[in-house]
Amino acid sequence: MISAHNKGGECSIQFNEEISVTNDAAWCREEIRRATEKLAAERGGGIDYPTDVLFQAVCMARENHWTWARMEKLLDIIVQVLDFERENPMCTMEHSFHNFKQRLLLFSCERPPWTIGLYTKEHVQKITEFIMAHHFRHFRVHKHLLKLQTEKLQLVS
Repeated sequence: MISAHNKGGECSIQFNEEISVTNDAAWCREEIRRATEKLAAERGGGIDYPTDVLFQAVCMARENHWTWARMEKLLDIIVQVLDFERENPMCTMEHSFHNFKQRLLLFSCERPPWTIGLYTKEHVQKITEFIMAHHFRHFRVHKHLLKLQTEKLQLVS
């Protein structure tokens, strides 16, 4: 089970240990969908996220045998980047990538209390390659989907 929480404007997605028991892709997608719906409900709107990126992130983390903390934080970073893009309609790919780098850096250095050193240099390289191949490759599509979601919310309210 994945649970999503909103803490002071930042989301947190947490896994229970049962996710390691199965590799069923449909199950994983369903859990990611439920988590994003719960996050949207907590934020007070029908916000939806492109689950393909989240699903591929979970698969990449599993393939590399990452810890739960690394997988959770990777999903948090991706959701925060998507939120940044949705909240800033004029956001370009360069601005979004800069935002992504800043968020990733917070968890890549060992400099308490500001950073925790969760990711090594190799992890950062894998994450950057992943985000370039799975999110920024489809940046315009994801941006358009987020824009449609925002417009739909504005029409409803």
